[in-house]
Amino acid sequence: MFIDEVLTPFYLFQYFSIILWFIEEYINYAVCILAITVISIISEITDTVANTNNIRKMAMYKCKVDAFRFGKVLEISSDELVPGDLIVLPENAPEDF
Repeated sequence: MFIDEVLTPFYLFQYFSIILWFIEEYINYAVCILAITVISIISEITDTVANTNNIRKMAMYKCKVDAFRFGKVLEISSDELVPGDLIVLPENAPEDF
């Protein structure tokens, strides 16, 4: 993930700019760009890891659902659902259910 992030075109341009500013002896400017680039990469990787972990947690969510199977309604765990199962939504279900 780190390699993918640091090799994006934007950061490649940043590295070129940093080298150019060091060659032109704008040391303070080059150091500022370097610091901002490093902070940005760390921030992007941290956000990506947090988002990936949140998606994994949501994928592991389990609850009891009423499913219509074999001509009758059965209460099963949500991780046992298969394509083609029909689920029964209660009338008082929240809108984001």
